[in-house]
Amino acid sequence: MMIGGAGAAYDDGIIGNIADPFGAALCLFVLALLWVAGMLVAFGLIILLVVVLVDSGVWWQKANRSGALAAMSMGIVSWLTTSLLYPELPGDLIGLGVSFVTMIIVTPLTQKIDPPRALVDIDGKPIELTDRLGTLR
Repeated sequence: MMIGGAGAAYDDGIIGNIADPFGAALCLFVLALLWVAGMLVAFGLIILLVVVLVDSGVWWQKANRSGALAAMSMGIVSWLTTSLLYPELPGDLIGLGVSFVTMIIVTPLTQKIDPPRALVDIDGKPIELTDRLGTLR
């Protein structure tokens, strides 16, 4: 029996019996590699988007929304640029540094147009951050 219609060069004999499981295993292997690569990219983005924002939001009372949005944007742009143009450099660490510096620069510049909001608990009560080690005022 011919596979592939008119003019097919192989049949479903020995080659078909070997190629089908091998092809399926190869597809599963490639999918596993793509999944691992996707997880590495996801962890790099988590580092960029979460570490700087959570740390500055908890420990720096003057952190604001404008600084956070600028830090996320610049972190992602620098990560993507570094990953595409210079793949030998650690794009996630460079993006983390750019994100941190952007947060420090943009937040004080936007204090008047976007004042910081108080950190509140689940009931909406402000959380006191006084007398804590590492709290910036």
